[in-house]
Amino acid sequence: DGTDAGTNLYAHGLADGALKWVTKLAKPGAIRLHLADNSGSFIPTMDLSGYHDPVVEGDFIYLPYVGCQCVDLNTGALKWTQDLHGSGNELKKAHAPLRIHGDRIYGSGGGSVFAMDKATGNIIWKSDRISAYAGLLKARNNALVSQLEVVGDKIWVRYGGNFSNGKTVVLAEPLGVVALNPANGEGIYHFDHAKEGITNLMVLPETNSVMFADASTLYGIDTAAATPTETFHVPIEF
Repeated sequence: DGTDAGTNLYAHGLADGALKWVTKLAKPGAIRLHLADNSGSFIPTMDLSGYHDPVVEGDFIYLPYVGCQCVDLNTGALKWTQDLHGSGNELKKAHAPLRIHGDRIYGSGGGSVFAMDKATGNIIWKSDRISAYAGLLKARNNALVSQLEVVGDKIWVRYGGNFSNGKTVVLAEPLGVVALNPANGEGIYHFDHAKEGITNLMVLPETNSVMFADASTLYGIDTAAATPTETFHVPIEF
């Protein structure tokens, strides 16, 4: 169609389907594709199902395929690209969805959390490797930062969990939850005794709580306290 080889982003009008603009996001091979969930056995189908959805705010879309990229929805102009060092994982959705909060956008890569300036993409801070919180033995495998949630004055991070590789679901360890200071990315709280799995973080803003579970226990954490504290743990059976 006359566009450059590689990965291109197309915008079409809803009323008439007319092409409005085309923007090149990456060179050929720069974006890792993953095995599609409905792929055949003999001729594998590769797609972008290994990534979380882009995030739209106002006139801009933020894309997770090459670290983080910002595109102007009106013109298609690529405003900025920030490499988050770790987009080549073979597991699907093994990086946290992008989160926008105020003038910042948060993402993950290479086992760390990044805070970026939403307007420029400049890195404000990069956290230590989250594996460092898991202890020397558990941290031999770099932690996969799989969820970020901004709750009040803290950034809550889930690491590890169950991920698809397109064929089966595997448990990636270490497992745990960390709360970070949004001013500098330093750790405020750490939960490291999840066993045999960990669920998504469930944020309950009306009670200033975050809940999650491992294979045997449901935990509730008070997010409002200067030092978060465990408010309850309830045995469960799946």
